[in-house]
Amino acid sequence: MSIRPISAQTIFALLAAVFLLCAGPDQPARAGGEDELAQGFFTMITEGGEVIFETAHTLTVGDEFIAEDNAHYRVSRVEGRRAIVQRVGVADLASAAEEVAAQVGPQGEWRLFRRAGRGVIGIYQTHSDESYRPTSGTSSKNWGDIYQVGKALKEGLEAEGYRVLWNRDNFAPHDGGAYHRSRRAAVQLLQEKPLALVDVHRDAGVPVSRYLTRLGGERAAKVTLVIGRQNTNHWSNLSFAKALKYQADQKKPGLVKGILIAQGNYNQDLGPRALLMEFGTDANRLEEAQRGARAIAAVFPAVLTPAGRPRGAAQQGRETATGAGSAALLVVGALVLLGVFFLLNTSGRELAHLLTLRGQRERVGSDRREKGEGEEEEGKGKAPGEV
Repeated sequence: MSIRPISAQTIFALLAAVFLLCAGPDQPARAGGEDELAQGFFTMITEGGEVIFETAHTLTVGDEFIAEDNAHYRVSRVEGRRAIVQRVGVADLASAAEEVAAQVGPQGEWRLFRRAGRGVIGIYQTHSDESYRPTSGTSSKNWGDIYQVGKALKEGLEAEGYRVLWNRDNFAPHDGGAYHRSRRAAVQLLQEKPLALVDVHRDAGVPVSRYLTRLGGERAAKVTLVIGRQNTNHWSNLSFAKALKYQADQKKPGLVKGILIAQGNYNQDLGPRALLMEFGTDANRLEEAQRGARAIAAVFPAVLTPAGRPRGAAQQGRETATGAGSAALLVVGALVLLGVFFLLNTSGRELAHLLTLRGQRERVGSDRREKGEGEEEEGKGKAPGEV
């Protein structure tokens, strides 16, 4: 028995299969992004020298940023820690808000999943060590201040009527494998079919003045929404970020610093409304980040609740819609029954009429046949020529 050598094509196919299995839901292929500077920050800057954005995220050619005024920029080249950007237009946030409203509206997921109350939102913290130096004296510790920001976001969302699933696992250390370790937590949260999934972070290295705003006369940390541009749900996640910024600009002006569209995945391939939120920088105080978290929580209903209904009215509205739908079904059912009754009666009368006519025709034909046969019999009894 001879053993045939394995062809190069077969080896390639086997390697491809192994790669696809390793890049499944529990272990995505690394996108080459998701990296951050340990010290300092990158600066997005125009050819004319205007500073657009600063961040600890490692910026690459093709990354984009939607600024506070909705001006849209794209990185054309990187020189050291300077990312040169070109303005490509103005982002259309209103259309994105309409798109998300249609996805989660009465004819969308609310109907599909029969959501109770306002629905579920999941929260977790991939970089578990992130902290705020003015509060803790350090920007990194084993159980970071970021958990308190996650808690503030949770409480704010619960105050708006959402059921919040808050994962408090620790995914340390803060390295390139953190997103892989937090992925299983994200998958578990998604089992509950949440309306949105939020990974809570803070930026680093950036001067605190870049991330400060005032809400109700108090200092609060601004929020940057981060979207990975290397995942299958990129466009739907970006639409969600745009919708959130659109509503925040109306309700909490100055709260959202912008939307960073960076190289990476950030586990956002797992769902259509997965966000990474940066609450201030490590130079902010913890309470400023917590105010920012509570403020953004108050914006969620305008984005995720059908028709922007006020708190407590979502369930009532759904019950009213259900009642109206039941009444409509009863009316339709009654019409169908009437139609069937009409058809049956009409068909019955027509059938009886047809049967009557058929019977009459058969009797006439039978009489004619009988008469003809009688005349034939009489003819048989006579000789030719007899009358």
